[in-house]
Amino acid sequence: LVAALAHNAREASSRIAYRERAFGIWQEWRWGDALDDVLALAAGFEAFGLRADEALIVVGDNRARIYFSMLAAMALRAFPAPLFPDTPVEEMQLYARLGAPRLALAEDQEQVDKLIELRARTGRPQTIFYEDPRGLAAYEIEGLASLDDVMARGRKRLADVPGLREELIGRAGPDDIAALLYSSGTTGAP
Repeated sequence: LVAALAHNAREASSRIAYRERAFGIWQEWRWGDALDDVLALAAGFEAFGLRADEALIVVGDNRARIYFSMLAAMALRAFPAPLFPDTPVEEMQLYARLGAPRLALAEDQEQVDKLIELRARTGRPQTIFYEDPRGLAAYEIEGLASLDDVMARGRKRLADVPGLREELIGRAGPDDIAALLYSSGTTGAP
């Protein structure tokens, strides 16, 4: 999937790839911009310790940077494990067993709070990233970082490490796990 994104960025760099409305205004990412963001997130997640064959819990609504983060995990040969935003902490405990997720991505304060509770119960995730900073300014919790921090760290690594960009584009292979998807659990535990 990352190679396909890179192909689209090469062939149609200036064409619009994604649109998302923020505060009533449509935001647009062109294919080249989307690839740049995915690679910055991948380099940043790697700096924070995301490794191959490891799950990244993802919980939140459908947002562009949430999807970019999922692709970034794939670029590292890790895999996203998305959860429904309304998943209660009790069910999250089941999900925290598979893929040994040390890191998680939350859309907002509500999801961060659930992941903090999950950490208190299970010891996982050790690091929680968040997309929307509203309500989190007063949090003084170890292992909490914004996606902006991840991207800034990743952009710095991409600038400092020659060849990292192309290496990230080509790291994942066709036999790697793309995502860990759970059943809804309507007839039992997912």
